[in-house]
Amino acid sequence: MEGKGKGKGNGKGNDRSHTDCVTYLHWDHADLELYRNITVYYLRTIYSDILELDRSGSVTVDDVDQLYNRVVKILNLASYYAVPKRKKLFQVLVG
Repeated sequence: MEGKGKGKGNGKGNDRSHTDCVTYLHWDHADLELYRNITVYYLRTIYSDILELDRSGSVTVDDVDQLYNRVVKILNLASYYAVPKRKKLFQVLVG
């Protein structure tokens, strides 16, 4: 059985369509104070690690990758709690 929004097609020959749901962050309604508090709290530990690496005089690509990944996780965590999400549906035509 073919259904709308399931990527199964529209039943008209070879033309197919499906609906993609895209989630985006609604920054104009974000709790920026909460976002700042979360990021400051968690980024301080990374800053300490950066200073320690700098003092050691030996920074590897793996060190930079790990720091980068930690920063991204912190920013995602803060946005999860402080920034509302909205969904939009897009009709995608394939064929």
